[in-house]
Amino acid sequence: MLNRLMAVFLGLFAASWAVADPSPEIQWLMNDKLSMLDYGLNRMQAALQQELPTIYRNGSLSNIDVSDVYSPDDNKINLTISALYAPSDRADDRDPTTACLHLIDIVKKQLAARPTTGTNSSSWIVFFHHVGWTTDKKADDNLAKVLPSLLRISVKIDANSEPAKCASMYLDKNVQVLK
Repeated sequence: MLNRLMAVFLGLFAASWAVADPSPEIQWLMNDKLSMLDYGLNRMQAALQQELPTIYRNGSLSNIDVSDVYSPDDNKINLTISALYAPSDRADDRDPTTACLHLIDIVKKQLAARPTTGTNSSSWIVFFHHVGWTTDKKADDNLAKVLPSLLRISVKIDANSEPAKCASMYLDKNVQVLK
């Protein structure tokens, strides 16, 4: 009995002595502040990066890459998607420009398919929402109303011929083909 008690005590002592402080890199991560904007941009990028290649697995686009960044100069969230074009007989993707326009439409549909966080909101707002981040229902509703007007979607399709570029604000029906 005494040997067992001594073994338990020795085990607890060794375990407490073995616990070390986090490395400087981990300590920096623990102390770094993360904004809800950074959090939401990261979640939106990760979700689209995972979903878009699945949608296009049998289509004319491959090597799909998603990036997003906030631009304080014009107060916009810029969502950029680039892809490699392979010729296709599909009507939606018959040439790089048509594929560009179609991808913008697909992205808008993917973002709209999220569960909503409040009234009159675009459902992709869920990326920027974290339970408990605010206790102010008004602030949450204001974010849901304003954020959709700040999202700009740009697509660049690389092809053997001239690359296609197009852009659209999330709420706009029109898509601009860029040169």
